[in-house]
Amino acid sequence: MLKIKLTAGICAAAFVLTACGGTNSATETKADGDFKPITIENCGFEMTIDKPISRIATLRQAGTENLFALDQQEKMIGTGSLRDAVLPKWQADYEAIPVLSKTVPTNEQLRSVDPDFIVTTQEGSYTKQLSGTREEWRDLGVATFVSNTECGTPEESGFELIFRDYEQLGKMLGAEKEAAALIKEQRSMVEKGAMKSGKKLTFLFGTKDGGLVYVDGKKGIANDIANITGSVNAFGNLPETRNEISMEAFADADPDYIVIADLSGRGLPGDTAAEKIAVLESHPAAKNMKAVREKKYIVIPGVGLDASVRSVEPLNIVAEQLKKDA
Repeated sequence: MLKIKLTAGICAAAFVLTACGGTNSATETKADGDFKPITIENCGFEMTIDKPISRIATLRQAGTENLFALDQQEKMIGTGSLRDAVLPKWQADYEAIPVLSKTVPTNEQLRSVDPDFIVTTQEGSYTKQLSGTREEWRDLGVATFVSNTECGTPEESGFELIFRDYEQLGKMLGAEKEAAALIKEQRSMVEKGAMKSGKKLTFLFGTKDGGLVYVDGKKGIANDIANITGSVNAFGNLPETRNEISMEAFADADPDYIVIADLSGRGLPGDTAAEKIAVLESHPAAKNMKAVREKKYIVIPGVGLDASVRSVEPLNIVAEQLKKDA
């Protein structure tokens, strides 16, 4: 059983490991299979795990692929909310795991597979209307995890918070070596993307009927991509990861480049980059933008804008295009 309690007043980004017997090792398994309990703090929750986690359910694709990257496929019993196609190297693994829901799984759908650990990258998944609150799962003895990007400080880079996710998940799941290797690999990729472009970017996530668009603001990976490449996110003053604005406001930003999220793997109307470009080139306010006239588009995999193992992909695509045009 997983014994879980909420600790009030904990620093939101804190993560503390206290193994029984005074050790700091997150997972200690003796030759006979004994497991030493550990105490974990994740975004304000304290959990004592007294047996190895073996039944993991994920609520969103970002969490699913993070676990794939840590080689945890065999422990996964259900996934949800596929934003785009998973990487080809993980397609067979994905198909072998039951899909609990095409959207975020409900509390009932999760209970049907009896998980002992639930992973998501977005705090908003843990509501009574969606997957159940962390308090509800705590009372059932089920551990929950949310990305540190949901509880980090404004001064912390989104990529460093993602790396903290790997480190914490690795310790909880006995995958410390996999986590360390992944952090090393991705930190190198982030460093490769560093430059000083001086360009203004807009990150167009989606379009909506009525001349509205969704742009990424200051709370998200898009803003980190702008910062790392020495660019300016034209809508970095907006408070949320996804912000709904008018096409007129979008056009007034007058960016040097429009970074367009392609979600073609999901297959919903308006998901492809081509469809979003068509909207821009036909809308009265947008079609006269310099970036639209000159087709200054940078197409990225939209799934990478959700904080995850995939986030280095849009960073490197944006950096490469900016370097090419410098």
